[in-house]
Amino acid sequence: MSRRRSERSQTPKPPAAPSIDPSRARRMYRLIAALAVLGFVLAACTHAFTTPVLTEGSFINAPDEAAHVGYVRVLAEQRRLPLRTDTTDHTYEWHQPPLYYLTAALAWPAGPRGVRLLGVLTGAATLTLLYLGGCLLWRRSEAPACLMVVLAAGLPMRQAVCASVGNDAATEFWFTAGAVALLMAARAGLTPRWGVICGAAVAVATLTKASGLLLTAPLLATAAVAVGPTRRQRLIWLSCAVAAMAVGSGWWFARNARLYGDATLTRVFAREFAGTARAADWIGKRQLRVDPASGSLVPGPRMTRAGYTALVADWTSRTFVAAYTSVRGAAIGMPIFMPPQLYVLAWLPVAAALLGWLLHREAETPSRADAVVLGVLLAATAAAFAGFTWTYFQAQGRYLYPAMLPLTALVAGGLYRLSGEERTRAVAAGCAALGAILSAALLFAGVMPAYG
Repeated sequence: MSRRRSERSQTPKPPAAPSIDPSRARRMYRLIAALAVLGFVLAACTHAFTTPVLTEGSFINAPDEAAHVGYVRVLAEQRRLPLRTDTTDHTYEWHQPPLYYLTAALAWPAGPRGVRLLGVLTGAATLTLLYLGGCLLWRRSEAPACLMVVLAAGLPMRQAVCASVGNDAATEFWFTAGAVALLMAARAGLTPRWGVICGAAVAVATLTKASGLLLTAPLLATAAVAVGPTRRQRLIWLSCAVAAMAVGSGWWFARNARLYGDATLTRVFAREFAGTARAADWIGKRQLRVDPASGSLVPGPRMTRAGYTALVADWTSRTFVAAYTSVRGAAIGMPIFMPPQLYVLAWLPVAAALLGWLLHREAETPSRADAVVLGVLLAATAAAFAGFTWTYFQAQGRYLYPAMLPLTALVAGGLYRLSGEERTRAVAAGCAALGAILSAALLFAGVMPAYG
């Protein structure tokens, strides 16, 4: 053996990167997620006991709560569903499906704040479903699932909305449950049993809020893209799902057709919203524009459709993160936004996630079928919101919360690709800290001073 070869063989090799114990990593991710859920509960409970319960008007951080409280009161005290002819108790939400309110009536003996706590528990339960959904999407690691929980738990506006009387928290829960059921059904091979389960989930979501019908889009997508089942199995699964939907929620549509001649209450809803601000009230009539830095309305040229769209996009992005309404502004639900720097901080994880997807780092990604199903859910939710705001001025980010599973999966997936398994725990801890900062800012700099 030559001297050069001998020296080369004796050269010490660089130390190998330390391997990560999978069981230890799982425990750490679950601990971080559990702490995020606990933080959500604490922040949401603070909102529940700090925000006043209005008898009229609306806070954007407790949207239309007076009307929702009126619905619960009629149901709990008079043992009936509110009707369009009711003129008391501010029951203009009478057209809403009854499932959430039936549950809320059980908590009514504790008063409105007792009902608010029901929403807090529902919001926390949704976080556990997000973790389960993340584990289904990423088989090799629970890191993205942990990130999904941390991202959703740290949204200050979500904390506030879940801590108010209304069906938004329950709607988000059942949309997430339906999406998880669809992912599990595809893995089970689209059996008839899972068809019934998925159809029942859509029915329950529809009985919580009419927008639950949007879940039929990802249900159809699941039947089309699931890997493995034959055409006959897909048709049987879909038939079972449709049958469960009809049995579970068909009575509600039949009741509406009998009482109002409108099974979906679409025309009735349009009449109820006749006095609500519309896009037509802004376009071509107001010489205003939105300031992209602060979100404030400032003098500008006569508003065009493009200017109106910019206003809706700006306010929606802000109210998705954090906003509140003062007692004086409750008559029109006027939002008050946080300082611009906080919104920049809030969207930093999204920017980093986008970078992660663009860099195409080696990392496990959800299957094509999963991506299609969740993409259809996100597209359906976004399209419904776009169609709604095309006519009505309702620039509220909470309308996108039913798509929390695909939204958090997109951001968590990008962050996971960017950071890799080794640094994801640090990223999750950083996102949790960011959520805590944003939550504290809304509570201590906004909500508490506004309501004393």
